[in-house]
Amino acid sequence: MHYRRLGRTNLQVSEIGLGTVELGMDYGLPVNNQHKKPSEADATKLLNQALDWGVNFIDTARSYGTSEEVIGKAIGHRRHDYILASKVHYFPDLHGDDLQQAVEKSIYDSLHALKTDYIDLMQVHSVPSNFLRTDLLTILRGFQVAGHIRFIGATIYGEKAALAALNSHIDCLQVAYNM
Repeated sequence: MHYRRLGRTNLQVSEIGLGTVELGMDYGLPVNNQHKKPSEADATKLLNQALDWGVNFIDTARSYGTSEEVIGKAIGHRRHDYILASKVHYFPDLHGDDLQQAVEKSIYDSLHALKTDYIDLMQVHSVPSNFLRTDLLTILRGFQVAGHIRFIGATIYGEKAALAALNSHIDCLQVAYNM
């Protein structure tokens, strides 16, 4: 397996990462014309095999159904073996204390489900082109200072959103791409 630096972090991640949306909900490519998530046993086997093969980047999100719970149960005991990325909603309609409470709940729920004290990369999920939302970044930086998240990133679609996110001084950017 080859590894490279992730974004502006010093994290060394495998060139092949494991996205886990399909572990937590019926999603993705159909098998026999059905979108079915794997059984808990199959998901556990997949996660452990990926780690055994040198895949050390696991990507998940609160919005991926039970994905975080599956990961926590299956490989929480191997937390030192992987770099963990999760996501928090953008919460476009929330501000002030409401935003603080929503982000706080999301992050604490993720930590609990993933059976960990920290998340290596917390990304804002599906950021629009006007990313410069300092209130959300300020909240995330507070969790960074507290040690619950190590780095802050964003997931985006399109060039305009990517440029806006890069200008907001985040650590990592996940761009939707399909070959």
